[in-house]
Amino acid sequence: MVRDYQTVARAHGRELSLGEDLILGFRMSIDDTQEIAIRKARPYFEEHAKFMGPLGMLRYSEEHVKAVAERRANHDGRHDRERRAEPHLLCGPAEEFIGYLKDVERRYPGLEHVMVSCPLGTPKKIMKENLTRFAREVMPAFK
Repeated sequence: MVRDYQTVARAHGRELSLGEDLILGFRMSIDDTQEIAIRKARPYFEEHAKFMGPLGMLRYSEEHVKAVAERRANHDGRHDRERRAEPHLLCGPAEEFIGYLKDVERRYPGLEHVMVSCPLGTPKKIMKENLTRFAREVMPAFK
């Protein structure tokens, strides 16, 4: 998608660095381990996916959306990597977020902004905890 945007911009006379004039958005759950972060985010992500998926607003396979809707045991709340270039839900400790976002920064040198939020329906208290921890532990690793 990022290369497609760059190509279309070029066709309209705008020469952009890869990622320039874009913002990538991620839902996230930050905690000491990936397992804890997934467990905390799962119920909110499932509701988010049940609402957004049928509207075509998530880039997941139909099988993935059905697994979420049916609360199948094999569904773990993580993204469908085969269908997306970027994950939709980041779960884990700050070090993993930093590593992943540093890789995004390397791949898209024109990208200046990312947006992080929690899945729809996440209680305000948990959102504030996640965003505070992200600001304290992840943001200092970036300009």
